[in-house]
Order: sequence, then structure tokens, then C-alpha cells
Amino acid sequence: MSSLIPEDRSVIDNDSGLSRVVDVIADKSRQVPWEKQWIKDNITSLQEAVREGKHETLYYPAHGFDILRPLIAYDASQLIAVDSDNQLRGRIQQQLEQLGVSFTTETSSDDSLVTTSFNWQGKDRRVTEVFEDARQFNIQELGLAKVDVLHVYLPTGADQDVDELDLYFKQKYPPDEWMRRKTRYQLGEIPEEMVPAVDPETGKYQVIHKAIENRLTQQNYDLVSEGGFFCFDERGLSPYKRAFDAPHVLFEMAGLQEKGITRRYPWTVRTSFVPSKADVQFMDRAGVIYHKERGVSPQTLEAFNHVISVINDTGYNIEMFGSGEFDTFVHFEDGEKLGDAVLRRFNDLDEGVERISGEFQKAGIKPQKIEQFKDQMTREYKQSLLRLQQSFKSFLEVLGQAGNRLRQGEVNQSQFWQELGIEFGQSRYDTKSRRWPFAPAALLGNKEQAQNNLALIREFTQLEFGLEE
Repeated sequence: MSSLIPEDRSVIDNDSGLSRVVDVIADKSRQVPWEKQWIKDNITSLQEAVREGKHETLYYPAHGFDILRPLIAYDASQLIAVDSDNQLRGRIQQQLEQLGVSFTTETSSDDSLVTTSFNWQGKDRRVTEVFEDARQFNIQELGLAKVDVLHVYLPTGADQDVDELDLYFKQKYPPDEWMRRKTRYQLGEIPEEMVPAVDPETGKYQVIHKAIENRLTQQNYDLVSEGGFFCFDERGLSPYKRAFDAPHVLFEMAGLQEKGITRRYPWTVRTSFVPSKADVQFMDRAGVIYHKERGVSPQTLEAFNHVISVINDTGYNIEMFGSGEFDTFVHFEDGEKLGDAVLRRFNDLDEGVERISGEFQKAGIKPQKIEQFKDQMTREYKQSLLRLQQSFKSFLEVLGQAGNRLRQGEVNQSQFWQELGIEFGQSRYDTKSRRWPFAPAALLGNKEQAQNNLALIREFTQLEFGLEE
């Protein structure tokens, strides 16, 4: 599978100001060369990705501490950054001071709006910070109907709907107390008077403000102007791209173009999930943003999202199978055979593709494009299985060779595991193989289960799917 990440970044990398930006973004206690280069690659790849398109106004809801990076990366004139966390006050001003950039600020009478203006690389910039719950904010409050770029990245705290119960506690208690009080009330630990009632039909509280959705909803789609960009965690709409890739024609039908980038370095901002240095170095850095080349109808977008759901389900099952979680693919408890499972999964996919093809037809998509879509979906499923087969075959080949060397005394047990890429953790579940993720399931843990898994791998390599191109 070819990389989407652009190779030629020489023009951007020659920018002397970029190194200063990277120094400011990076935590000085962790400024080792490979980390700083990752931050730089992320910024330059985004700059290149949006070069042919609109990127003047950038909207970043629930942004956290991530302010300077997206402004520079998208080369935006205005960043609208909305977050209710008051710890963020002064963050961008501090970073500009570290850059040695002069700026002016204007603050609204109620302190909810701070506008910082400055010039960077000959271009006037403006950061509009809105200290408000991003779920309650509407860009029309700033006189805008659309933005050029919607950048959503881990909108922690704003990724759940605000319902009547939330509103009750938020209005009654201070910001640092209402959530704790609500949780204790729900656990029955404390009483509350005048609590709103749930809807008798649904058993749920009425939603007052919708969550910030980290996907391509109709609302998010309408928010971005034609020629602009969408970003969702800087990854593809299909997170299992390596297992099952979405057809290129699908994005064509939806008026979208995938733009390859280097994903954000995980330690550039604060997060509740902090991977180890070793894990970070092996992380997949390939990311994606989407260019809205042309607008499409709501019916087309709905069909597109249905396809993404089918792709994600299929990709998840294939990825889990390839990581040794074989029971996600095969219904062993029902006595299902491996070959039958492969056929069942294909029939399920084919049924979904046919159904959604009808949706595309009703939306007015040309029959030729629909046929291309169907063909590409079938081809990708076939190729996914063949990739798995090849991976299993290469593992069995190395396993046989390493086993022979172990028996002949040419390698010791530790070297044997190294040849298979096994990295031992504190438990079986912490043990992994970066080369063959399924290897621990076939070699370690319960002896009988491991033998069954190894037999399944061998069986899979012998199956004839009738899928060869």
C-alpha cells in the first residue's frame, strides 16, 4: 500500500522560523532529535497538505493546550480556539513571547473572549480564544457562517452530550465540583431536590447540547466551506486502514480527497494517555486529513458514512484476527469452520455493499462509479485475506527455521524468541511481537490454546479462497 505522506518538503524545511516553533512546542526536558523531527514533520506535512485549498480560518473546539501548532501547521490567518478550561489562559501569549513575537490582546468585558493579534512570517494572524464549553458554542457568534478548516483532536470532556441532568448540576455547583456531585447523586450517595425527570419513553434525560463529534457528521460537513479541510484526530475515518483500506472511488463520490500527513507527536500536549518512550518510537505516524473538493447532497454523505461503518466493522475483525484474537472472526462456540467464517464474512460484506449501492443510486451517483465502488470493495477484502495469508506463511517459515537452529544448539531460547520478534512483558497480555502480532497467541500462554491457534494459522495458509488476482 503506497504512503500518502508527501516526500518533498524541502521548501518548508528551509524555513528558519520553524525550528523556533518546534522548540517552543516541545517540552524542553524531552527535546531529543528524533522527537523534535517528528514535531517538525507533523507541521510541514500539514502545511503541504493544505497548500492547494482554503485554510485561512481554522476552528478547533476543545483544543486543550494545543494552540500554536495547528495555527502554524495550517498557515491560518485566524484560529478560533474554544475551550472552557481557564488553565489555558495566557498559553498562546506565553508561546509568542518565547518565539520573540510582538502581539496585542483584546479581552471582552466578561473575560470570555480573548483576541491575540500578531504577525508571523509576513502574515497577520489572529487567535480568538473563547472560554466556553465547546458544545454550547456556535461560530455564528463571531459572525461566521463557515470555516475553512475544522480540526478535531481528542475533544476530552466535550465528547459527550450535555443533558438536563448535566445542566442542573452545572448551574447549581462550581465548575470543579458539579461533576463529582452528579456522580455521587447517580450512585445514590447524596440526595438532590428538583432534579429533572427522565423522558418516560426513552428513560434518558433530554439532550440540551450535542457533543463535539470526532467524525464526518452532516453538521461538521456543513461547517466547512468548499475547498476547505476536515481533520479528525489526524487519522483516517477508517482507523483500520492497514487491515482494510477504503476504496479511492468512495472519496471521489463524496467529493473528498485524502491528504497524507505525519500525525501529531503524542507528547506535544497534555493528555491522560501517556505512552512510554519505547511505544512512542514504534507508533504509526501516518495520518490523514480530508480536502472538501466539492459539496455533495445529504443523501450521498449518509451513504458514504454507511460505507465507512461497514469498512470499520470489516477492518476491525480482520485486524483482530491478524493480532491473534481469532474468535472475533470465527464463531468457534457454534462449531464454525475457518473456511466457512471467511465465506460468511464475505457474504456479510457483499450484502452491505449491495444495500449501500442502492443508496448511492438514489442519491444520483453515476452507475459507473457505483460499479467501481463495488469492485474495489470486493478486491480489498480479497487482498486483506491474501495479506494475512502471506504474513502467516512468513511467520511459519521463520518459526521452522528458528526451531531447527534451537534444536541444533545454534541459538539459545532467548535468541529464538528474538528471531520471532517476541518482546516479553510482565504477563502474557503485555508480551507482543511487532513483526507478527499474532505470534504470542500461537506460542505462549495456555499450551492447548496456543497449539490450537498455531494449527488455525497453518490451516489459514492452506485455504484456497479463489481470491487470487
